[in-house]
Amino acid sequence: EYNVDLYVCGHKHFYERGKPSFDDKEAEGGTIQIINGASGCNEGVEGEGKGKAHHLIAKGNYESTGYGELEVDGKEMTWRYILSESGSVDDEIVIKSRR
Repeated sequence: EYNVDLYVCGHKHFYERGKPSFDDKEAEGGTIQIINGASGCNEGVEGEGKGKAHHLIAKGNYESTGYGELEVDGKEMTWRYILSESGSVDDEIVIKSRR
């Protein structure tokens, strides 16, 4: 209804990127959800999350700390999840605006 291309949130102590989805189903043109809470804390990185919508997880990291980087260029966004220890890119996706 609102043409949301990307939803980013935190709190859980791991990283997950969901497939484009709508109404708990994979959907072309659906919203991509990213949970990026693996920057590190005294509690450590949580084990595998994969909540009720585990079939929608495209990429997850439940072992390493890392951070996200969002680059916006016109009607295109590039999201990268970068591992803290090595600086290497663990996940990357290009998202084109639907507007």
